[in-house]
Amino acid sequence: MSETSTKTVTFGAPWMLLLTIFFILMKLNVFGMDPANNGFIDWSWVWIFAPLWIPLALVAGIFGVILVFGLLAVGIAALCNR
Repeated sequence: MSETSTKTVTFGAPWMLLLTIFFILMKLNVFGMDPANNGFIDWSWVWIFAPLWIPLALVAGIFGVILVFGLLAVGIAALCNR
């Protein structure tokens, strides 16, 4: 008897992608609300896509801080070993 196993691969947090799609639909006024305004929400496109870029910016910032502290530690160690 052979066993088959399945692995599920997920892409980060799918709710971020769904939230971005919802914001795009609201911005494009797909739901037909508030025709006097330029879409249902009058946000900049930067904030429409914020659920996608904010987590990436946080990861990049954390990586940058770790990199700076690592380089400082290597530099201090090199100065102490002179």
